[in-house]
Amino acid sequence: MISCGIVRRHVDALVDGELETSVRVEFDAHLSTCPPCREHAAFSRTIKQAVRAEFGAVRAPDHLRLRVLTALQSATPPPAASSVEERPQPRDATAVPVAATRGVRVFWMPARYAVPAAAAAVLLAALATRNDGDGGAESAVAAAAVPLFEDVVRRHAVDHPTEVDGPPQQVVGWFRGKLQFPVRPVVFDGDDAHLLGARLSNVRERDAAAFYYEVHGHRVTVMVFEPPRQAFAGAQRVNVGGRVLHYRQVRGYTVPVVEHDGVGYAFTSDLDSTAMIQLA
Repeated sequence: MISCGIVRRHVDALVDGELETSVRVEFDAHLSTCPPCREHAAFSRTIKQAVRAEFGAVRAPDHLRLRVLTALQSATPPPAASSVEERPQPRDATAVPVAATRGVRVFWMPARYAVPAAAAAVLLAALATRNDGDGGAESAVAAAAVPLFEDVVRRHAVDHPTEVDGPPQQVVGWFRGKLQFPVRPVVFDGDDAHLLGARLSNVRERDAAAFYYEVHGHRVTVMVFEPPRQAFAGAQRVNVGGRVLHYRQVRGYTVPVVEHDGVGYAFTSDLDSTAMIQLA
């Protein structure tokens, strides 16, 4: 099992949903048995949410944008992945998995470089968005919603083990105190729907509860989380029975999301679009 040091060194990648799936499983397993690291990750998410809420509309000055661009252009480019892999591991380095890169499994990144490099990239992207005008900002908001739906699909595609099962009330009791919003399992109409279990999870940088069901012989995942503002910008909308649903097509899945009392419920299954909308 991975160590607390590795988890805490890469906690930002963890809460931002940037880890490779297999590595995320290891991190999740560690967090499920380590309250201090779980608290550390929750604190990081809280800080990120607070910063976004406080400074999300702040426009960076032009002179700062110029300084960032100049610094990035003058920086020494990193060596190629193949040469990095052959280099010996520095004493202060951490192995970081490379997703979907055949033949290159890890590279070594000194810890003192990892955070500034990531911060510069994020800042540059934010500055570029800020200077595009209102139309560019709206496009950026819509584009930012796409990873949320993709992350929901990833959570469904990977068959994570459940951490709790049993009657719905027992499952609700297990979540009590673990998340900062009320967690309630979905109750489907009809007898051919069974709650298989649930676990703590994550949708992008936000804590979430993942519920797993069998409905009409199909596996259904319901992610329960507090959606960020404008989380569903650019998604399609449909009104069913007086309730508005937002949905997107992601990797062949139709992913509908409904909100209730400020909590989002995102549904994923291999059912067709009509069935998924009706299910939600």
